Amino acid sequence: MLKTLDYLTLGSDKQRQAHRVINSLGIMNELSMYTPVLCGTLSIEVDVEGSDLDIIMEVADFNQFEKRVRTLYEDKQNFKIKRLTIRDLPVIKANFIFEGFEF
Repeated sequence: MLKTLDYLTLGSDKQRQAHRVINSLGIMNELSMYTPVLCGTLSIEVDVEGSDLDIIMEVADFNQFEKRVRTLYEDKQNFKIKRLTIRDLPVIKANFIFEGFEF
């Protein structure tokens, strides 16, 4: 697992833009206690039109996590957060748009 996103600075134009936007947002630092990891198509340069920035995290206390995410990102464009179950596991999913990228 990569500890930093610096590899994106050596990638495609979109990956370099994503690196700038992720750092501008500060999400990896703001949510560092949840061990965030960028995953998905953009991170490995197989993205397509409309690909988003998927960041997965390890969360034990969903209530605390949801409060933190709301505090940090609720003012972002198209913010939404929901709880669901995937493969019998509880999941919390937040989405928003920041500087042209969907998170």
